Amino acid sequence: MAYRLDSKIAALSAGAMIVALGAVPTAAEAETEILFNTYYSQKHPIMRGTAKPFAEGVAKATNGRVKVKFPAATLASPKKQWGMLTGGIADATSGSISWIRKRVKLTEIAALPFMVPSARGASIALWRTHVKFFDAKNEYKGVKLLSLYGTSGSQLHNNKRAIRKLADFKGLKVRTSGSGVAVFKALGATPVKLSGPKIFENFSKGVVDGVATPYVAVGAFKIVRYVKFTTDLPGSYYSSIFYVAMNQKKWDGLSKADQAAIAGVAGENLARVSGEVWDAGAAGVIKKLKAGGAQIETVAPAFAEVIRKKIAFVEQDWIKEAGKRGVDGKAALAYFRQQAAANK
Repeated sequence: MAYRLDSKIAALSAGAMIVALGAVPTAAEAETEILFNTYYSQKHPIMRGTAKPFAEGVAKATNGRVKVKFPAATLASPKKQWGMLTGGIADATSGSISWIRKRVKLTEIAALPFMVPSARGASIALWRTHVKFFDAKNEYKGVKLLSLYGTSGSQLHNNKRAIRKLADFKGLKVRTSGSGVAVFKALGATPVKLSGPKIFENFSKGVVDGVATPYVAVGAFKIVRYVKFTTDLPGSYYSSIFYVAMNQKKWDGLSKADQAAIAGVAGENLARVSGEVWDAGAAGVIKKLKAGGAQIETVAPAFAEVIRKKIAFVEQDWIKEAGKRGVDGKAALAYFRQQAAANK
């Protein structure tokens, strides 16, 4: 996806990282380079809000002993990021958990419906929940996990009608992905799988009636002017989650001091900064939608409860999967929700 972020959002990410790190000594000559692969454009929020702030933070925190570099072109396709990392082709990456779902199940807690009061809150909550409940289960064995974060959550944008009751979903052809397929099928819509580059053509020409995606993507896909109705579900219908990780051997080769410095830049700090960039991007697109005449409605509490009951199986399935992996899913969900609400 080719997301666009303006300079204000970029400044937010860089500024937040600098504040988090505080004053830093003048950088010395770099002793170690970390090759951070990315398959995103330079204006993608993951580059602006995650990869670049991480690189800047690492250089400052290690006093220039470690520098993060980016390749001129991606070293592997999105779905091959994990293999690329474990194979030592790159030293670090940020990838979607969509491509490692057979391996990673617990992290999907943040992708469940109703879990995202804000990208900031959900990202902080995800990292804290991982540390408290998931880390010991070693789902990321084979790499050094540095951080986790998510988007502002997917909302429903369509050109047919306002969605105010369950029957309004019926027959609506909705482009969605991941757990959104099960969600919208259960609500009565017709899920349609399309790659990002095909969204504009299919939505603008009416091949699909709606798109379930984060607000930032609505702007990036250039479909703002085609959206007539946005149905905003508090907590979102589902979300997309990303990890930041390093090759384990590369990590082990760093000094203890540099490991500690990088861990300080990453973890919750990087999750927070990443989430804030997604939130800022969402706010900008909402303004554009309103200016273009789109009708944005927040789902009423009573209707939200109807939706919750209709798609409750998604959460229940996750709880069962968590139990198989030795995690109290209900306790993890309660903790996540408390942390997300407290940090939104």
